[in-house]
Amino acid sequence: MDVVGLARILGLEATFAEQNGVIRRDQALATGLTRNRIDDLVRRGRWVRALPAVYALAALMGTVETAGTSFQRLPPQTRIRAGWLWAGHDSVIGGDAAAWWLGLSPDPPETITVLVPPSRRLTGHPGVRVVRATVERRDIRDQQWIRVTAPSRTCLDLARSARPDRLTDALRLRKVEQAELRRSLERGRGRRGQVRARTALREVTTNPGVRPKRWRTGR
Repeated sequence: MDVVGLARILGLEATFAEQNGVIRRDQALATGLTRNRIDDLVRRGRWVRALPAVYALAALMGTVETAGTSFQRLPPQTRIRAGWLWAGHDSVIGGDAAAWWLGLSPDPPETITVLVPPSRRLTGHPGVRVVRATVERRDIRDQQWIRVTAPSRTCLDLARSARPDRLTDALRLRKVEQAELRRSLERGRGRRGQVRARTALREVTTNPGVRPKRWRTGR
């Protein structure tokens, strides 16, 4: 996923529009801005540093009235995008942030979970949690120019960490099928919290109330 190439093609304004008001430094350079110009935009308060080498439009800060760092005061879609851009193309958004991005949860994430390969050395920041984990390509979805864990992996990872797992919602909304969940569960053998994930899956798949949404509404 060549986000620098995308910025070069789109230009500065369109890149901001496509990326929820956030841009990485190398993307900004690719649009034709100089390093001095980028630093000047930050000094003048037009841009804010959301994360190292990742900038957001300062105008977005007024849309969320929350205390905290510049990053934590940004809208959820901007924070998720910024977290993924900062962590790099081999990272994957997971946990509550992935559930919200995929439409499985109505609750915006407080913390953005970023999964990176075990060999990566990356330290988290306030509002961003870095987890070293292996994520197979079949457990990844490319969504709006970022990478997030697939619905099956997202729900089971939430179950593993004792978070609301969204399994019922995923099945009702037809975001995932039971067979896919079982395959994803087997790929997670040996992972911490696997017993919780297996229990959650067994409970939801044996619940007669879990039906696709259109069945439940009579359509």
